[in-house]
Amino acid sequence: MGGSALLKAKARGEAAVKDVLPSATIFRPADMYGPQDNFLWYYCSNGASGHAHRRPYDRLPLVNGGRGITKTPVAVGDVARGILALVTSRADDRLDGAVVDAVGPRRYEQRHLLTYLQQLVCGGSAEYFPSADLLQSGFRVTNLNYDPLFCARISLLTWLAKVGVFRDSSHAVVTWETIEREAVSDQPVQEGHLSLRELGVELSHIEELWPTYLAGWRRMAKGRAGLNVEQSKLRREQVELPPYTANG
Repeated sequence: MGGSALLKAKARGEAAVKDVLPSATIFRPADMYGPQDNFLWYYCSNGASGHAHRRPYDRLPLVNGGRGITKTPVAVGDVARGILALVTSRADDRLDGAVVDAVGPRRYEQRHLLTYLQQLVCGGSAEYFPSADLLQSGFRVTNLNYDPLFCARISLLTWLAKVGVFRDSSHAVVTWETIEREAVSDQPVQEGHLSLRELGVELSHIEELWPTYLAGWRRMAKGRAGLNVEQSKLRREQVELPPYTANG
């Protein structure tokens, strides 16, 4: 697809800052998540909600089906605490000209990560779904490479965005640029770079925060499936945590 224009612009921006101020500290966050964010909500929203046009109702097409693409999502609060530590610790010589790889504590394959998100929305893995209607209220991860209709849809949205149709929209619009950024694997903390932990930040884990952040989506999904409050409760044993590798 030619490479992400946004990522190229960010690299040029970093180089320009370093030319002007070599002692500047560069923050490079991974995908950040938080309440009502543009990461979790981006993937949860479907064509009916109008939030991001990311998934066509009951499926979530990913490049290569999300295989071989690794992500290290980081809580926005952890990034904020890292920035606070940075601005209050300028006497630390390590920070002069440093690069901070602000990544989460664990690396996940994209398909596993988003399947976990699906389970949180629908109330558990397939064996725990109280009804077939609830499963259909969520989504399944599919392979974008074999979905010509979805590709045609993204091409149309890309063209409409270029001609300014969404200029006044309050919602993000999915284009081939955003799909390309999705397919870029997050890098672990590079040699010679600092991590959030080295700035004194205790990193959060997705299983601690995502169930709360996604509670609204879960209530909507279960409401559409006609479930009552008791049936809508999420129990920890119902959710299969995604496999991961530690980020060091």
